[in-house]
Amino acid sequence: MFSGPHKKVHELFTRKVAEMQTRFEAGEDVAVELHGMLSRWLFNHIRNEDDGYIDSVKAYQRMSANNGIAERDKLKAEVIAQLREERGRRKGWLARLLGL
Repeated sequence: MFSGPHKKVHELFTRKVAEMQTRFEAGEDVAVELHGMLSRWLFNHIRNEDDGYIDSVKAYQRMSANNGIAERDKLKAEVIAQLREERGRRKGWLARLLGL
């Protein structure tokens, strides 16, 4: 459902870590900056971003247990509506980071 944007967030994070690795290999001391970024990102990402998938996973599990097509479609619509509502209420970590 929203795995594409979520995956993009992970790609941006990976890119930032790779940039710090390049700076480190060039002799720059990035330890404090890296530690701070990792601490903030991991805490905020798991708490704010990954937490949003809990309801979706639970709904998917119910859907898998219930093989009825009508029930599956109903649950899928509910999950999509919940995710859209949740996205409208809060910003992702990148938007918060950039002050958007």
